[in-house]
Order: sequence, then structure tokens, then C-alpha cells
Amino acid sequence: MENSNTSRPKAKSSPTALPRPTDSARVFQRAREVIRIEADAVLGLLDQLDDQFVQAAEQILKSKGRVVVSGMGKSGHVARKVAATMASTGTPALFVHPAEARHGDLRRVLSQGVDVRQMTIDEVMSKNPRTIDAQRLASEVAHLMDTTRINHLLVTDAQGKLLGAVGIHDLLESKIL
Repeated sequence: MENSNTSRPKAKSSPTALPRPTDSARVFQRAREVIRIEADAVLGLLDQLDDQFVQAAEQILKSKGRVVVSGMGKSGHVARKVAATMASTGTPALFVHPAEARHGDLRRVLSQGVDVRQMTIDEVMSKNPRTIDAQRLASEVAHLMDTTRINHLLVTDAQGKLLGAVGIHDLLESKIL
């Protein structure tokens, strides 16, 4: 019977791999160092509290609608956590991705301070959505979306029959933008 160890190639160790801790005391020591660094960073925020912080807190407390938190990339991940934390502690909050925040219906609903969880779609939808002919160039669609500040268009044929929809994300995924 053949030895299974000889039939498989050996995994090469990565030159950038971190050494594995072998001593639990070293692990605890490093954990304490990291926690102290993070604690010092949080304590350092005390000196940064100023009137802008008070103004922001007052605006949040006076708002009648939701607090909208936005960000893209790494700051978007942080913004999502901020919105979730606020919502879980009793402050109505919502994360909106900046690429999608330009949509007029969302702005209108949020400005009214309405609880969107209780709304039907016909209360939110665009009553007269923009359409575009299916034979138009993708570059024309991108220009129209940019100039009208909308993210989606309904696509129709020459007779006006609905064929589908195109969104800004479709253009991005197709590498048109």
C-alpha cells in the first residue's frame, strides 16, 4: 500500500506567514498591549470634544425623522455600524450608500420623517418614471442619468412597451462607466 504522504505535494510555507504563538503568556501580553493601545486612542478623544460635538448631538435630538448616515468604502462600513448602533439605542437611523442617495423618492420620504417600514410601495414609487428607448446608446443613458440625477430608467421599445429597466449599477458592472 502506497504511503499517502508521498503522493501529495507538500504545502509550501508562506514567507509572510506570522509565527504561531507557542506561549500563552505571550498571547496574553500581546492582547493586553492591543487593548491598552485601543483604550488610549478612545481616551484621546476626550480632548477632541468641542462645540461641534454639542451641535451634532442637538441636531440629532431635535430631528423629527431618521438620522441618515452615509459613507463609501471603509467609511461606509463604519457608517453602517454607526447607523445600526444608533438604531439599537433608540435613535431612528438609516445607512444610505452615497451612490444610491441621489434618488429623489428616498430624499422625499426621509425628509418627511415617515416610518418607511409601514409604507406601501405605491406611496413611495415614482408616479411618472422616466423611460428610454432600447435603441439608445449606453453612453446616452449614462449622460441622462447624470444630468437628471436618477439611478434607474425603464427601457421601452419603439411602441412604448416596457422591456426592462437599467440602473447605474448595470452600467458600472458592464464597465461602461
